[in-house]
This record gives sequence, structure tokens and C-alpha cells, in this order.
Amino acid sequence: MTLGTKIRKLRNEAGLTQTELGEKLCLPTSVVSSYETGYRTPPLKVVAEIAYLFGISTDRLLGVKAAHETL
Repeated sequence: MTLGTKIRKLRNEAGLTQTELGEKLCLPTSVVSSYETGYRTPPLKVVAEIAYLFGISTDRLLGVKAAHETL
């Protein structure tokens, strides 16, 4: 699953529109849309803000697994 797909999934599960998520992140709706479609990649600061907003780790949002975890 891509980062954009994960952002969209989390946003939908939270019942937020792209505009509402953008407001929470102080970003225009068009930027949120470009992240979700994969047209743009959010900077690490925004990745951290998104993870915090949804109560998950940045590792989980980015799909990073520890070396001891199986892929």
C-alpha cells in the first residue's frame, strides 16, 4: 500500500474530508489530494504531523518494519 493510499484510508476512517484534513494540517485541499494520489510526497515534517493526528507511529504510516520483523 502506498503512502498516499494509507493517508486516504486513515482520513476516510476518521470521517474527514480532504478539506478538513488540510485544515488540521494547515495545508490546501489540493496538497492533501496530491499526497493521496501520489503526485507529491509529503515532507517528513508533514508525515510526522499526519501520524500524530491519527495516533500512529511514523513507522506504521510509512510501512517501516523493524529488522527483526518478517516482511
